[in-house]
Amino acid sequence: MRQASRLFRWGSMGVAGVGDHGFFSGTNFLLTMLLCRWLPPDAYGVFAVAFSIHFLLFAVHNALVLEPAIVVGPGSYGNRMREYARRLFQTTWMIGGAFTAVLLLAAAALHRYNAQLALSCAALAVVEPCILFVWVARRLSYVQSRPHLALVASAVYAAILLTGLVYMRAWGLVSAHGAFLLLGVASLLAGLLLQHRLTARTEGTSATEGVIHIRTLWAEHFGFGRWFLAGHGLAWLSSAAYIPLLGYMGGLAESGTLRALENLFLPVQQVMTMGGSLAVPWMTRRLAVDPPTRLRRTTLRLAGVALLLSLGYSLLVLMGGRALLTFVYPNACYAASAFLLPWFTMEVIARSIGDTGLGTALRALRRPDILFRATLAAGLFTVSAGVLLTYSYGVAGATAARAASALVYLLWLLPPTLRLLRGTIRPT
Repeated sequence: MRQASRLFRWGSMGVAGVGDHGFFSGTNFLLTMLLCRWLPPDAYGVFAVAFSIHFLLFAVHNALVLEPAIVVGPGSYGNRMREYARRLFQTTWMIGGAFTAVLLLAAAALHRYNAQLALSCAALAVVEPCILFVWVARRLSYVQSRPHLALVASAVYAAILLTGLVYMRAWGLVSAHGAFLLLGVASLLAGLLLQHRLTARTEGTSATEGVIHIRTLWAEHFGFGRWFLAGHGLAWLSSAAYIPLLGYMGGLAESGTLRALENLFLPVQQVMTMGGSLAVPWMTRRLAVDPPTRLRRTTLRLAGVALLLSLGYSLLVLMGGRALLTFVYPNACYAASAFLLPWFTMEVIARSIGDTGLGTALRALRRPDILFRATLAAGLFTVSAGVLLTYSYGVAGATAARAASALVYLLWLLPPTLRLLRGTIRPT
C-alpha cells in the first residue's frame, strides 16, 4: 500500500512537471514563432539579438541561483525551505537590478547603431528582473517537490501572454520591445502567485525556521555554481553568441534567419531541458540516502532516450524541409535556407546527449568542473574557427560552426564522465 502511494505521488509530480514545462516552454515557443511570422526579418533580428543578450544574463543567474538550488536547496536547507525560498527571491531581485543597469548601458551604446535594437534592450532592462523572478519561483517549486504549483503559475503565465499577443496583433502593436514588455508582465504576475504559495506557512511549519544569512547562502551557491558561471558563459559563446555576431557582420536580417531556423528545433530542446530538471533533484536525493549503484545505468538510459528523441524529432523536421519552412513562415527568405537544417540536427543531437544524458549525472555528483572543461573547449572553437566561418559564409558558416562546437563539447565530455561513473560503481 505504501509503495503504491509513493508511486502515485511520484507519478502525479511527473505529470505536473510535464504540464508545467509544456505550458511555460510551449508559450515561449509560440511567442517566438508568431513574432517570426508577423515581423519582417530585420525586425525579428532585433528581437533575436536582444533575446540572445538576455540569454547571456540568464546564464549568470542560472549558474549562481538556479543550478545550485536543485542541489544545495534539498541538501543543505531541506528543513528550512520556506526561509530558503524567501532568501532566494531576495537574491534574484538583487541580481535582476544589476542586470537592468547593464542593459540600460547596452541600450545607450547601441542607440547609434540601431534605434530599434536600443529600444528593445531598454524594454528588456525594465522586465529582466521579472523574467528571472518567475524562473526562480518555478525552480523552487521543484526543490520543494511541489511542481503542481509551477503548473498553475505557468497556466496563468500562458493565459496572460497569449491574451496580450492577440491584443497586440489586433491593434497593430506587434514589435520586439512590446513583446519584451508583455513577457515582463506575464512573468511578474505568475511569479507573485508562486511566491505567495512557496513562502506561506503550512501546517506543521514553525513560525521561525531559523535565519539563513545571505552571505552564507551566497557562499554555498557560489561554491557549487562557480564552475557553471564560467561554463554557462562559454555555452552562450558557443551557441547564442552567433546571433549578435551575425547581426554585426551580416546585418540583423541574417540574425533573424538563424533564429527562425533554430525555432524549429526548440520543442525538442525544451523537452531535453525538462527531462534534466526533473532528473537532477531525483538523482540528488537518491545519492543522499543510497549508494549510487545504478547511476551509470540510469545515465546511459537517459543518454539513449535523449538520442532517440532528438534524432526522431530532427528527422521529422528534415523530412519537412523547405515545405515545412514555407508552411511555418510566410517570408520566402527563410525557406531558401532549408539546406542548413542538417547542421541543426547534428547540433541538437550532440547537445541532447551531452546535457541531458551525461550532464544530469555530473550535476547530481556535484562535478560541474567536468562540464566546464568541455564547454571551454567548445567556446575556444567558437572564438577561433567559429568567428572565421561566420565572417566568411554568413548564416551557413554560423550553423556549421554551432554544430561543430556541439560535437567538440560532447567528445570532450564523454571520456571523463564514463571514467567517473566506473569509479562510482567500484566500491559497491
